[in-house]
Amino acid sequence: LAITESNLHSEVLRGENAGSRFDHFAVVRELRPIGKANPRVAIAFAAQPMVTLAPNWKRENLRAVVFVQERRSRRVLGAAALVFAAQ
Repeated sequence: LAITESNLHSEVLRGENAGSRFDHFAVVRELRPIGKANPRVAIAFAAQPMVTLAPNWKRENLRAVVFVQERRSRRVLGAAALVFAAQ
């Protein structure tokens, strides 16, 4: 499970990019496993992870992204993203 935030910006104060403003999208705020699926079991995998949002995260810019990944090869088999519901 990845929690991402978009519409973030950074102002560069020093170096070759001094004075520049960079826009950032889909910045990963949290990344963690939520379980293991067994492909030999006919029952679908289900989980209800609890996420604590940091006070400086803007809910309207957050998404939850879920990946299904092979354990050994790390190949991503599928992914889906959901926007956070308004509070």
